[in-house]
Amino acid sequence: MEVAKLKYGQCLLSICDGMGVGQKAGRYSGIVLDLLEQLIRYGFRKETALKLINSALMLGNQWDSPMAIDVGMIDLYSGTCELLKMGAACTYIKRGNWVECVKSETLPIGALKNPDMESVSKKLYGGDFIVMVSDGIVDGVEECGGEYFVGRVIMSTETNNPQKMANIILETVTKRMGDKPKDDMTVLVSGIWES
Repeated sequence: MEVAKLKYGQCLLSICDGMGVGQKAGRYSGIVLDLLEQLIRYGFRKETALKLINSALMLGNQWDSPMAIDVGMIDLYSGTCELLKMGAACTYIKRGNWVECVKSETLPIGALKNPDMESVSKKLYGGDFIVMVSDGIVDGVEECGGEYFVGRVIMSTETNNPQKMANIILETVTKRMGDKPKDDMTVLVSGIWES
């Protein structure tokens, strides 16, 4: 999970979910996110940065597994957010009592030599929240409706504190699962406020 404030009023949000569970998947995901941030800081467009990372993953190295990646680039001046997804779980946008799920049908980064990327641009307003989750969150409640269940949890959450919202989502999903999670679970919540 990465949140980075960049120059020119840009804010980078990203989740990378390595295949598998535990420290190894987490470590490789962290490397990918650090590399993504550095490439963007050096002036590469996010699409180009992801293609470079994909090429590195395809060279055949110790990683040997694709990774789902969800990238959000918020322009803090215009209030727009561009979401770029590669095999990532649904990203939710919460506005009041309304929640939208932005989905992707692409494969994870590192799965294909010439990967597809889906990009969606959304206008954000004061009070909106962007909620990114790893597939462990959605898959953990698949028998309850998966994406729909998580969307209802987000919609019913009445806090304006992003950390509390993330905690509520994680606690609700974990409680619903009942036993030990089968996959890593990550929740990233970002709030938008007008100044």
